[in-house]
Amino acid sequence: MTFNPNIPQPTDSPATDSQPQFLTNFQQLNTQFSQNHVALTALADNGKHTYVTLIDQGADPAVAVDEIALYSKSLGGVSTLYMRKENNGTVIQLSAQDPSVAEPGSTFLAGGVILKWGFGAIGSGVGGTTLTFVSAFPNNCWEVIITPLDPNALYASVVNKSVNNFAARASNACTIGYIAIGN
Repeated sequence: MTFNPNIPQPTDSPATDSQPQFLTNFQQLNTQFSQNHVALTALADNGKHTYVTLIDQGADPAVAVDEIALYSKSLGGVSTLYMRKENNGTVIQLSAQDPSVAEPGSTFLAGGVILKWGFGAIGSGVGGTTLTFVSAFPNNCWEVIITPLDPNALYASVVNKSVNNFAARASNACTIGYIAIGN
């Protein structure tokens, strides 16, 4: 059974020639529509999506006024979710690396912001102790915020930061918690 877009023909008799073809077409439409959707023949929720599968686009799609596009595009060989605002507006990246709730961990926020967190031991030296991120920020490390976990630490400060790591020092050797923000 395959869908036939060429029915009926002007010379067809609807009762004898086209009726079986119409039936086949409607069966095929229901079968094809049922992929990623609740079947048209279902009484409840028919026509709604069960999930959405997006094929990677080669370029950002054009959209008109009062439209947005939600689509997939390859970024470094990985299918990535994007949204384009109306009237060919801003393209917003919605997904990236897999988030990790472990320690150390990281996550991606829509628009390209990346958060990284963890714990580390630092010393009291002038140059500080370097702590390396599990994975580098692709572009920038904007800020690293640290908190000493030792109640006797009078201060803790970041003395240097890069996309790969940061250096921190405290009034005395201690463990710190950190959150790093970048893109």
